[in-house]
Amino acid sequence: MYVVVKRPEWFRRLVRGIYAYPDDVDFVTAAETRAARIKSFASLLLLFLVDILPLPVTPVVAFAIILSRPAWFYRTARRIYGQAA
Repeated sequence: MYVVVKRPEWFRRLVRGIYAYPDDVDFVTAAETRAARIKSFASLLLLFLVDILPLPVTPVVAFAIILSRPAWFYRTARRIYGQAA
């Protein structure tokens, strides 16, 4: 949730390093950035609530994202960071 709210520079560099995509400059509007941040925050909050149960959901999801490197995660990170990504 910290990454979605504060948008730290280290996370942007981490995502770019993991994906190693070229500088594809898609125009991201402020409204798209805000919508992506709200959706991401809600999704992480839901994962947090589910993670309270004795089932460790969040680490499994994070591990799957790191291993598979889906394109939707890169697009979401770009939308969260806006033009800075």
